[in-house]
Amino acid sequence: GRIAGIALQKYDIILQYRFDDDPRAFDVTACMSGIRAGIEQLHSLGLAHNDLNPLNIAMDQDDQPIILDFGSCRKFGEALLSGGTPGWIDEDYSTSARHHDESALRKLDRWLSNIQSERMSEAEQTG
Repeated sequence: GRIAGIALQKYDIILQYRFDDDPRAFDVTACMSGIRAGIEQLHSLGLAHNDLNPLNIAMDQDDQPIILDFGSCRKFGEALLSGGTPGWIDEDYSTSARHHDESALRKLDRWLSNIQSERMSEAEQTG
């Protein structure tokens, strides 16, 4: 009756680097929908991720997002040992809260939309 090990699936692509070597089209709306669904599930359990950023999201072969790194995930109101990645937080914080994830979702959406616009612009210039 004890756990001797755990096996986790390995993902080769992290959202931060998805666009560097992969020329495939990318559906920002579908990606954000998947990320939001994962965060909404956490929130429904009374938990906040508290460190949502492109380095903490993997992409599977079908470009479905998988949220990673739950080291800062805590119940709403609980103290954090660390929280947030500079550039992806609005303020320094030491307590877990839903609005940390909501702010990060807005930043991710803007970041992805900007990348998408840049890629479309580059395609128009070369095509």
